[in-house]
Amino acid sequence: MPGWKTHLIFGCLLLLLWFNILYFFMQSLLTFKNISIFSVLTIFISIFPDIDLKKSKSRMLISLLIASIFLIEYIFILPSTWYYGIAFAAIFYFLFLLLPTKHRGITHNFLFSIVFTVLLSLFFYFTFGLNQNEILFLSGIIFTTYCLHLFLDNI
Repeated sequence: MPGWKTHLIFGCLLLLLWFNILYFFMQSLLTFKNISIFSVLTIFISIFPDIDLKKSKSRMLISLLIASIFLIEYIFILPSTWYYGIAFAAIFYFLFLLLPTKHRGITHNFLFSIVFTVLLSLFFYFTFGLNQNEILFLSGIIFTTYCLHLFLDNI
Protein backbone atom coordinates (compact mmCIF):
# COMPACT_ATOMS: atom_id res chain seq x y z
CA MET A 1 0.00 0.00 0.00
CA PRO A 2 1.51 3.34 -1.03
CA GLY A 3 1.89 6.02 1.60
CA TRP A 4 0.61 9.56 1.49
CA LYS A 5 3.86 10.83 -0.03
CA THR A 6 3.51 8.47 -3.00
CA HIS A 7 -0.08 9.53 -3.57
CA LEU A 8 0.97 13.16 -3.37
CA ILE A 9 3.84 12.73 -5.87
CA PHE A 10 1.67 10.94 -8.41
CA GLY A 11 -1.12 13.50 -7.92
CA CYS A 12 1.32 16.32 -8.67
CA LEU A 13 2.59 14.48 -11.77
CA LEU A 14 -0.99 14.14 -12.95
CA LEU A 15 -1.50 17.85 -12.32
CA LEU A 16 1.50 18.64 -14.53
CA LEU A 17 -0.12 16.57 -17.27
CA TRP A 18 -3.35 18.53 -16.85
CA PHE A 19 -1.47 21.84 -17.02
CA ASN A 20 0.16 20.73 -20.28
CA ILE A 21 -3.27 19.93 -21.69
CA LEU A 22 -4.45 23.37 -20.60
CA TYR A 23 -1.44 25.02 -22.18
CA PHE A 24 -2.03 23.42 -25.58
CA PHE A 25 -5.83 23.52 -25.75
CA MET A 26 -7.28 26.12 -23.35
CA GLN A 27 -4.71 28.77 -22.48
CA SER A 28 -7.46 31.11 -21.33
CA LEU A 29 -7.92 28.93 -18.23
CA LEU A 30 -4.29 29.40 -17.18
CA THR A 31 -4.92 32.20 -14.71
CA PHE A 32 -3.29 32.53 -11.31
CA LYS A 33 -6.63 31.88 -9.60
CA ASN A 34 -7.27 28.68 -11.55
CA ILE A 35 -3.73 27.37 -11.17
CA SER A 36 -3.94 27.97 -7.41
CA ILE A 37 -7.33 26.26 -7.12
CA PHE A 38 -6.26 23.28 -9.25
CA SER A 39 -2.99 22.85 -7.35
CA VAL A 40 -4.45 22.99 -3.84
CA LEU A 41 -7.32 20.77 -4.88
CA THR A 42 -5.00 18.15 -6.37
CA ILE A 43 -2.94 18.02 -3.20
CA PHE A 44 -6.11 17.67 -1.12
CA ILE A 45 -7.68 14.97 -3.29
CA SER A 46 -4.45 12.99 -3.61
CA ILE A 47 -4.59 12.14 0.07
CA PHE A 48 -8.34 12.44 0.76
CA PRO A 49 -9.37 8.78 0.31
CA ASP A 50 -7.10 7.76 3.18
CA ILE A 51 -9.21 9.61 5.74
CA ASP A 52 -10.55 6.22 6.70
CA LEU A 53 -7.19 5.30 8.27
CA LYS A 54 -7.47 5.91 12.00
CA LYS A 55 -3.97 7.37 12.47
CA SER A 56 -3.32 8.95 9.07
CA LYS A 57 -2.00 12.46 8.62
CA SER A 58 -4.65 13.08 6.00
CA ARG A 59 -7.40 12.37 8.51
CA MET A 60 -5.92 14.84 10.97
CA LEU A 61 -5.41 17.52 8.30
CA ILE A 62 -8.85 17.04 6.77
CA SER A 63 -10.47 17.12 10.23
CA LEU A 64 -8.69 20.41 10.87
CA LEU A 65 -9.71 21.75 7.45
CA ILE A 66 -13.38 20.85 7.93
CA ALA A 67 -13.42 22.39 11.41
CA SER A 68 -11.75 25.54 10.06
CA ILE A 69 -14.23 25.87 7.20
CA PHE A 70 -17.09 25.41 9.66
CA LEU A 71 -15.61 28.06 11.95
CA ILE A 72 -15.17 30.58 9.12
CA GLU A 73 -18.71 29.99 7.87
CA TYR A 74 -20.08 30.32 11.40
CA ILE A 75 -18.24 33.60 11.96
CA PHE A 76 -19.55 35.02 8.67
CA ILE A 77 -23.12 33.97 9.39
CA LEU A 78 -23.26 34.79 13.13
CA PRO A 79 -20.41 37.18 13.93
CA SER A 80 -21.91 38.29 17.25
CA THR A 81 -21.52 34.80 18.74
CA TRP A 82 -18.16 33.88 17.23
CA TYR A 83 -17.05 32.13 20.43
CA TYR A 84 -19.73 29.46 19.94
CA GLY A 85 -18.19 28.82 16.53
CA ILE A 86 -14.86 27.95 18.15
CA ALA A 87 -16.57 25.45 20.47
CA PHE A 88 -18.55 23.88 17.62
CA ALA A 89 -15.44 23.69 15.42
CA ALA A 90 -13.55 21.89 18.20
CA ILE A 91 -16.43 19.44 18.61
CA PHE A 92 -16.54 18.79 14.84
CA TYR A 93 -12.78 18.32 14.76
CA PHE A 94 -12.77 15.68 17.48
CA LEU A 95 -15.92 13.94 16.25
CA PHE A 96 -14.53 13.65 12.73
CA LEU A 97 -11.11 12.61 14.02
CA LEU A 98 -12.55 9.90 16.27
CA LEU A 99 -15.20 8.67 13.84
CA PRO A 100 -14.84 4.88 13.54
CA THR A 101 -14.10 3.83 9.96
CA LYS A 102 -12.92 0.79 8.06
CA HIS A 103 -9.89 1.22 5.80
CA ARG A 104 -10.65 0.85 2.11
CA GLY A 105 -14.30 1.21 2.86
CA ILE A 106 -16.61 3.77 1.29
CA THR A 107 -13.88 6.24 0.36
CA HIS A 108 -12.12 3.61 -1.76
CA ASN A 109 -15.08 3.07 -4.05
CA PHE A 110 -15.50 4.11 -7.69
CA LEU A 111 -19.11 5.20 -7.11
CA PHE A 112 -17.97 7.41 -4.22
CA SER A 113 -15.43 9.05 -6.54
CA ILE A 114 -18.25 10.06 -8.89
CA VAL A 115 -20.43 11.43 -6.08
CA PHE A 116 -17.41 13.20 -4.53
CA THR A 117 -16.56 14.79 -7.90
CA VAL A 118 -20.08 16.10 -8.40
CA LEU A 119 -20.41 17.49 -4.87
CA LEU A 120 -16.98 19.13 -4.85
CA SER A 121 -17.53 20.60 -8.32
CA LEU A 122 -20.84 22.09 -7.19
CA PHE A 123 -19.15 23.50 -4.10
CA PHE A 124 -16.49 25.21 -6.23
CA TYR A 125 -19.07 26.41 -8.74
CA PHE A 126 -21.10 28.20 -6.08
CA THR A 127 -18.16 29.33 -3.94
CA PHE A 128 -15.79 30.70 -6.60
CA GLY A 129 -18.24 31.38 -9.44
CA LEU A 130 -16.25 29.46 -12.02
CA ASN A 131 -17.57 29.31 -15.58
CA GLN A 132 -18.63 26.16 -17.42
CA ASN A 133 -15.20 25.39 -18.93
CA GLU A 134 -13.46 25.86 -15.60
CA ILE A 135 -15.94 23.58 -13.82
CA LEU A 136 -15.62 20.87 -16.48
CA PHE A 137 -11.85 21.01 -16.26
CA LEU A 138 -11.99 21.05 -12.46
CA SER A 139 -14.29 18.01 -12.49
CA GLY A 140 -11.80 16.19 -14.71
CA ILE A 141 -8.97 16.97 -12.32
CA ILE A 142 -10.99 15.86 -9.28
CA PHE A 143 -12.15 12.61 -10.86
CA THR A 144 -8.82 11.56 -12.36
CA THR A 145 -6.87 12.40 -9.21
CA TYR A 146 -9.29 10.42 -7.07
CA CYS A 147 -9.21 7.47 -9.49
CA LEU A 148 -5.39 7.64 -9.56
CA HIS A 149 -5.40 7.19 -5.79
CA LEU A 150 -7.68 4.16 -6.12
CA PHE A 151 -5.50 2.74 -8.88
CA LEU A 152 -2.31 3.18 -6.84
CA ASP A 153 -3.92 1.41 -3.88
CA ASN A 154 -4.79 -1.56 -6.08
CA ILE A 155 -1.26 -2.03 -7.40
